[in-house]
Amino acid sequence: MRFNLKNLRLRHLSQRLVLGFVTLGLVICTACLLIAYLKYKTAVEAQYNESAYRIAAVGLSYIDGDAIWRYLDSGQTDAAYDVMGQALSSLRSNMQANYIYIARYSNLQLTYVFDADNPADDYEPYQLGDTGPINAEYQADLDYIIQTGQRSQRYFYSQSQFGYNTSAIVPIYTSDGQVAALLGVEVAMETMQHLLTQFILFTFLVSAALTALFVSLYLIYLQKHVVAPIRLMTHEAGQFIQDEAAGSLTLDQIRTGDEIETLARAIQKMEADIHHYIRHLTQVTAEKERISTELGVAAHIQSSMLPCIFPAFPDDPDFDIFATMAPAREVGGDFYDFFMPDPQHLVFLIADVSGKGVPAALYMVIARTLIKNEALAGSSAADIFTRVNAQLCDNNEANMFVTAWLGIYDRGSGRLSFVNAGHNPPYIGRAGQPWQRLQQRPGFVLGGLQGTRFHAGELILQAGDTVYLYTDGVTEATDVQQTLFGEARLAASLNRHSQQAPASLLQALSQDVASFTCGGEPADDMTMLALRINSDARPSLRLLAELEQAPRLLAFLDGLLQGTRCSVTTQHQLHIVLDELFSNVVRYSGSSWISLYGQTDRQGVELTLADHGMPYDPLSSAQPDVSLSAIERPAGGLGLLIVRRLTDQLSYSYVNGQNRLTLRKNFQEV
Repeated sequence: MRFNLKNLRLRHLSQRLVLGFVTLGLVICTACLLIAYLKYKTAVEAQYNESAYRIAAVGLSYIDGDAIWRYLDSGQTDAAYDVMGQALSSLRSNMQANYIYIARYSNLQLTYVFDADNPADDYEPYQLGDTGPINAEYQADLDYIIQTGQRSQRYFYSQSQFGYNTSAIVPIYTSDGQVAALLGVEVAMETMQHLLTQFILFTFLVSAALTALFVSLYLIYLQKHVVAPIRLMTHEAGQFIQDEAAGSLTLDQIRTGDEIETLARAIQKMEADIHHYIRHLTQVTAEKERISTELGVAAHIQSSMLPCIFPAFPDDPDFDIFATMAPAREVGGDFYDFFMPDPQHLVFLIADVSGKGVPAALYMVIARTLIKNEALAGSSAADIFTRVNAQLCDNNEANMFVTAWLGIYDRGSGRLSFVNAGHNPPYIGRAGQPWQRLQQRPGFVLGGLQGTRFHAGELILQAGDTVYLYTDGVTEATDVQQTLFGEARLAASLNRHSQQAPASLLQALSQDVASFTCGGEPADDMTMLALRINSDARPSLRLLAELEQAPRLLAFLDGLLQGTRCSVTTQHQLHIVLDELFSNVVRYSGSSWISLYGQTDRQGVELTLADHGMPYDPLSSAQPDVSLSAIERPAGGLGLLIVRRLTDQLSYSYVNGQNRLTLRKNFQEV
């Protein structure tokens, strides 16, 4: 009876395998079908809609925006109207569009100027002056098109008595920039529906056939190579439970040549000594898993507390910063941090907590939090360490301490204020000069002595300067003879890689240390941070790329010109130039931020607009021919022409992922 019960359970296992694979096959087929349907439908719809917009772009070239209002107001057409109509009708026929029409939109109603006839339907085209309603759902989109002059942010699809169409709606402008009417192009999508149906059916049939074939073959394989051996091992396990001392050669029959055969041999061996190890093994395994899990969570928490997304400030061209931390154990006591408490200042630091492991990691969290809170409160570098030291000394029964170095960089003046609490002095790399240690008498460690006061040093950083911070895990790394890496090797390594960016510099230094230690396990945490200054300090302003920010831009210019010999006329011309350039960057660059740098001298002012949009040199475009009429002259280019005439020098460059447009305006002699 017991034997039959076991066989019944094994048959249930086979049934579950069949049911599971069939279910898996259905899920795979359904998922493939759904994904293919969504991807195909989205791609085809987008392609159809883009084709409608391309037709609309061609259609605009046939339309005189100034004549639209005249046709609507007078109700009369002329020869130009007939030429336009023939061109649009030919365009509709050649491009296989369903409808092309011109209409003025007002109060949820379209007043038609022209409607290209489609002989394939039974509907009469709209005549000049005819009106028709619109779908209220598209009111906001039409308002957006008229107000911004840009295409709608979503695709137009409609299914009505005119069929299943996708539409492109673009504004028609008069010569003075007003919206005269809308040009609509509708492209039929019945072909897409037919193709989509065929695609879905074909995909389903092929997926179902392949899945069924695979499931069938794989079930046969599993029955022979998995289910049958498992049945045999189950029977043997039952016999072992009844008589643990009994030996058996039954498992020798399993010859699968894979992990199942290995498992059978392992079971044979385990039968001999399972009594001696099972309880001890269970306890040890559970304890190790608990410790490993807790340390893994702690390491993840510690790493997530530190800045780890680089580039850290992708829209800020003035400096580049990068940092790495390699703990000697799962968690460590080293840490770094950098942040901007306000747009003018950058705070960066590196620190090393006494000890290692979990206690050092906990103390590191406390120290980092206290330092950051004081820095965000606007305290000076010296006051930050003085106050943090007082807080760490309170109830410090474990007698732990922190060595740390902190700097506050003022991007407006280039001044770096720094303070050292018993930490390794950083290295400074000046452009074109060897690296040198920053000479400063270090203060006492944080948390070591109540009442300690710290004093800050200062220096000026210029474009091309790099500050390198590190912990003693770098210089105290040892090779197989227990020789220290040392300060001399570190300085030599810095000089070899002095021209590299912070990320490449730290990677090269890590490789040099690893080569010296021959890949041995580190004895201490190794943390590094590098800050490189890309731009000399000068008056600057950083703005969101929004037209509403233009007044702030002009106010910054006015403040820059105060006390100079700039005349009111020149100042007004600079307002026009900046407003034009700023609006062009906002509309066309795609950048989320725009920076303005300025400096003045006795002769004039120099301004630089920088953005992280797509590369584009506006000075490379051809200047408009102002001798042509507004109708004959292509649209665009007049704004840049005005900028050229109102400035004395104008240049463009693309550096470090930035568009930089620099202009100079000389002050007129009064």
